[in-house]
Amino acid sequence: MRRLLSTLLLLGLEVPARWRFGLGLPAPGRKRGDLWGGRYEWVRQLAPGKSFIDLGGMWGVNGRIAFLAEEVGAERVVLFDVMDPTDEFLSEHALRHSSVTYIQGDLADDVAIAGLGRFDVVWCTGLIYHSPNPYQLIMNLRQLTRERLVLGTHVLPDVPFVPNLCLFLPGLPRVLRDAFASRLHGKESMLWGLTTDFDYTPGEGYRNCWWMLSHTAVRSMLETESFQWLETNSDSPYWLDVLTSPTAGPALIPTPLSREA
Repeated sequence: MRRLLSTLLLLGLEVPARWRFGLGLPAPGRKRGDLWGGRYEWVRQLAPGKSFIDLGGMWGVNGRIAFLAEEVGAERVVLFDVMDPTDEFLSEHALRHSSVTYIQGDLADDVAIAGLGRFDVVWCTGLIYHSPNPYQLIMNLRQLTRERLVLGTHVLPDVPFVPNLCLFLPGLPRVLRDAFASRLHGKESMLWGLTTDFDYTPGEGYRNCWWMLSHTAVRSMLETESFQWLETNSDSPYWLDVLTSPTAGPALIPTPLSREA
């Protein structure tokens, strides 16, 4: 029974209701919110009068969150991404006479992160699963965050009896890729390395999805890096936004600056 349940959930299939009841799992028909509506509400609550950085907010959204943060009164707004600014972003920036600062760089680059300083509000959605080292990115997010972190990521539904599961996507069997594609309607063509074959083109690794982290794995990673879990926002069992705040817990891994000292 346990093996069957685990396989069903790994394949993105629904567990029969009578089994869910006995395991205490969420019902498949539970209500979920409007993802972007929830995001806009958080920005309106968090950004006014604060310094705000959006990491990875270029691809597919063209600075939408950064512009909203500026619009609702953020004191300073930075958009940080590894890719070139899009034409859509540049056009909107000019139209708004915007003061949003664009900085090109890599969240995995310790030197670049140290140069950014700290921000009251750190926004990072749709990014960490594009890295071979998601926990490193969470460590760097901790270095940036003064008051609040919003982290959004694709997630794997939790498997009964196996908390903190992480699925490494390079080399994933085709049957699992097809199963994910069948569950991620409308997104399957965008999720290279998850619903499609992994792209091994040199220098293009970040376009791939590298990991599917379970809900419990995301929570544990954040708590290990001394983030307190405050609220969640989701429209799917395969996506999670979480609002967190940093606590006074010690860093488990020395930062580059402390290693030099």
